[in-house]
Amino acid sequence: MPVFERGRSWVVKVELPRKADGSRNYYWKSWPTEAEARQDEHRVLAELAERRFVNAERMTVLEYLRRFIQMRQARGEVSASTSYHHLLWLPKRFAPFDLAGVRLCDLEPEHIEQWHLDLIEAGYARTTIQVTHQLLSAALNQAVERKRLYQNVAALVQPPKAIRQRKIVVWSPADAQAFLDVADREPDGLLWRMLLSTAIRIGEGLALSWDDVDFEGPRLYIRRSRTVNERGAAVIGTTKTPESQRYLMIPPGLAARLREHRISQHQLRLAAGPAWEHHNLIFPTPTGRLKSYTVARKQFHRIREAAGIAYCTPHALRHTAATMLLARGVPAKIVSEILGHRSIQTTLDLYAHVTDEMQRDGLAELERLIS
Repeated sequence: MPVFERGRSWVVKVELPRKADGSRNYYWKSWPTEAEARQDEHRVLAELAERRFVNAERMTVLEYLRRFIQMRQARGEVSASTSYHHLLWLPKRFAPFDLAGVRLCDLEPEHIEQWHLDLIEAGYARTTIQVTHQLLSAALNQAVERKRLYQNVAALVQPPKAIRQRKIVVWSPADAQAFLDVADREPDGLLWRMLLSTAIRIGEGLALSWDDVDFEGPRLYIRRSRTVNERGAAVIGTTKTPESQRYLMIPPGLAARLREHRISQHQLRLAAGPAWEHHNLIFPTPTGRLKSYTVARKQFHRIREAAGIAYCTPHALRHTAATMLLARGVPAKIVSEILGHRSIQTTLDLYAHVTDEMQRDGLAELERLIS
């Protein structure tokens, strides 16, 4: 009998196709009520008939997460780059720990609490644990929605709170000028001036094509970003968020440098001859191909060290540009649009140190006026 009562629960038992060794194989699941058990029975039988049944309850946490990530990408819910990176760190943040081997149907809140402790002991940052916990919770939510699980036990466990927010790196105007002085002497050094002058992300800069430049405006269209596909290969894909697709009014000086850069690139293309790949990129490799992050980062650090600036990532250019704009009194709404943030609140939260200073200066000015 596929559905029967056992103690205070109702059990679904459906025979599945035999295992590879020829032994019998069953789907088992307990439910609080007969109605829920009958509904689950009908679902399993229907999926078996359509050959799309997956016995998720017998999967381990790691197996189910891997399938969840792959299917999210297949449905277009996340980019290939996001899926690739999730699959990349999945073995590192789950496989070494006991949670990975727990069957989905046996998962308890205590398993997740112990996993949090394991991650902390392994040296993972609390913000990293929070992000990973969110992914697990999203996967378990789907299992609940599809009646694979009775409840999402990850929702019953709070991940450890971050001790403090990572401090962003912002250069002084003198450091920024020193960096640009060195960058201007480098091949493709205009990339770094572009990033500092427009606050675009490095991935957006590497994906820029000449079709994205309107010299009449002059304006720059941010429509794409360098990313990776599901195999980890460099490709040009969508921007980080839909809001990141935007246009920026570029200053005349930068537009003039872009015109000069286009002439220089034409000469580079002639020198490369048949080896040149025509992708119409503004900052390609010497043969016209999409430049890798590794090559770009090496150039950035070479320029940074020559300028005498302490270690930081290329994202410091974006933080520096945003901070300078806010400090000069540019409205936060405009800065948020320049950065391509999802909301103005993101900008205010990220650059609270600047808005705090602006508030203090504003109140000091008010005090002066009314004294």
